[in-house]
Amino acid sequence: MVLYHYYFKTPKSFPLEYLHLCCANESHLLRLDFDATNFSHNAPMNTPKLSVQALERYFLGQLFEFDAHLDLIGTSFQKQVWSALMTIPYGKTKSYDEIAKLINNPKSCRAIGNANRNNPISSLI
Repeated sequence: MVLYHYYFKTPKSFPLEYLHLCCANESHLLRLDFDATNFSHNAPMNTPKLSVQALERYFLGQLFEFDAHLDLIGTSFQKQVWSALMTIPYGKTKSYDEIAKLINNPKSCRAIGNANRNNPISSLI
């Protein structure tokens, strides 16, 4: 798998000053990170489908869904948890217990917390 790394200086509305997107096949998002320092001074060759403008609208509360392909890398359990998280509407929350019931694994609350901790695109999911 070829990985593409995109680095952007973010608008003032973003949580931190720099954004790093790691994508596969130029458009499938694998990881999204914010950082206080710039990783690279090179401009990306191609802009990923998930644009910085869309992310800015999301953080301003103006966009509620993304039209981006996500390549979630994790265990089958982690992917199951992350898929359940994607069903939670924008601005709403669910407890680990509620998510455990949603995935028909009612005793997995701690494992769900661990899956959330390991979520590479937690800003979106």
